[in-house]
Amino acid sequence: AKVIADKTAGRVLGAQILSTNASELIAEAVLLMELGGSAEDLARTIHAHPTMSEGLREAAHIAIGEPLHSCRLAKRGQAHKKSAGLHRRSRVVR
Repeated sequence: AKVIADKTAGRVLGAQILSTNASELIAEAVLLMELGGSAEDLARTIHAHPTMSEGLREAAHIAIGEPLHSCRLAKRGQAHKKSAGLHRRSRVVR
């Protein structure tokens, strides 16, 4: 999933979902946009585990800069917090 949010206001501008259940998941993002919700609103919403909807929640967390499932990578002997590609899935519009 990918959540596109306005960086200043945090308002969700769009979402992309690539999944076998995408048609079931997109309704949550559409409702959020219709009500003027933010990526943080979506990120703070409880989602059942394990479900596909957790992917949309993770994308919202990435959009606000707080990924839940990032891994640490060692680079030249130093560990850093960049996630393995996760930070590129969500984009914040400036």
